[in-house]
Formats: sequence, C-alpha cells, structure tokens
Amino acid sequence: MSIRLAVFNMAGATVVDKNNVARAFISASAKQGLEIDTADANPLMGYHKPLAIQLMLEKPEIGPDAEFIGEIHADFEEEMIDFYEYDPSVIPMPGAEELFLQLKEKGIRIALNTGFSKRIADTISKLMDGTGRPSR
Repeated sequence: MSIRLAVFNMAGATVVDKNNVARAFISASAKQGLEIDTADANPLMGYHKPLAIQLMLEKPEIGPDAEFIGEIHADFEEEMIDFYEYDPSVIPMPGAEELFLQLKEKGIRIALNTGFSKRIADTISKLMDGTGRPSR
C-alpha cells in the first residue's frame, strides 16, 4: 500500500510558531480579566479553540460560560489574524517547503488540519501558494 495523503497541522508544522498561539490565548484571556500562563495554554494547542478556552476555564475558581468563551475567542481570533497578516516573523517552518515539494513530486496529496476558526485558517491560507506552502 502506498501513501496517498499526508495531513499536517496548519500552524506549527507549516509556519513557525514561537509560542505565538499561546501568547494570543494569554493576551485574549487577560483582556477578559483572566490570568493564564503558557503552562495552561500549551497543552491545549491543536484543540478546536473554543473547546481549548472552555477547558482552560474549567478551573474551580472559574466556571465555563458560553458568552464568556465567545468573548475570549473573539479577542484571540483578532490577535491571531493580526499576527498572521502583519507580523514579519511569520515564516515557513524550516524544511516544510522542501517536504511539500517532495510529496507533490511523488503524487502524495497534502491536507492541512487546524484547531483554528475558518477566519484564522483562511488568513493563513492566503499566505500559502498553490502547493500549501507559505509563500513568504
């Protein structure tokens, strides 16, 4: 049996993430009066982001509330879109471009998976060229 499809996480596998996602979680939470740190945020990378926020809020001193989760997620989403659109540190993951080209040459399809919202995923996709590689 030959490999026909390779699936990669959109952020962190195709573009460099130096804890930018965790920092956006921390900042968005702080805007809503919550203090979290990277130890709270990092284990939840890859999760669908509203679920990750809900899991962070399930501490005894904080109760999960759909509206509150939505407010934090909206702040997080804006921070991430701003980051991916304007931050010059958004660059391809070393080796990702070469790997994607090798896969394409072998006829292996590439799919990108993400825990981000469609808005953030679309923003990242705009950075990619036709092969699924970051174009910056």
